[in-house]
Amino acid sequence: MGVTIANYAIKDPKIHNPVPVHEVLPLPVVITQDHINKRKYFVESKWFGTLDSDEEVFAIFHCENGAKASQFNVTKSFSDFKHTFEVIVPKKSQIVTCRRGIFDIDSFRFFFKFEHKE
Repeated sequence: MGVTIANYAIKDPKIHNPVPVHEVLPLPVVITQDHINKRKYFVESKWFGTLDSDEEVFAIFHCENGAKASQFNVTKSFSDFKHTFEVIVPKKSQIVTCRRGIFDIDSFRFFFKFEHKE
């Protein structure tokens, strides 16, 4: 909703000197299992918002239950709108809990779970 209002305010000549809006919105994650190694997953963390396209942000990712992420803090440009993390799940885990986020002027941090099946 904030993105639409900010864009409308910039285009409307009746609204003078709109307040700058900075908003980062998380989009749903996309999780894909590797076809060869069934314990390996690719988690695509996506975002959208009103930050400057060349603004530097930090994509954060961490998993629990013994799952290992290939990276946990990645520097990106806001205009990339996504980063893909690799996750290796131990054989004993069935439910994997992860946290993802973006940190900069505005930020978000969300937990999500997925079920591991071999």
